[in-house]
Amino acid sequence: MFEGLDLTKLYDTEDESSKGYIFGELTDELISRAEANIGYKLPKSYIELLRFQNGGYISDDIDSWLTAIYGIGPEADTTN
Repeated sequence: MFEGLDLTKLYDTEDESSKGYIFGELTDELISRAEANIGYKLPKSYIELLRFQNGGYISDDIDSWLTAIYGIGPEADTTN
């Protein structure tokens, strides 16, 4: 889905404050619980992106209006 894109350059991995926005590995259980909590299926592209890195700040080197991508935490009602 993200062929041709280098996702390793998407996130700001050096900013210490971004560490609080990164959750651990995204599991099928976390996805199911989050979807049940919000009452909607998450887009496949969003899930695939979170499987690469579960949340974080967007790098300043990327020309984007986004500042962060929200991940899914271990509790059903936890997002960042």
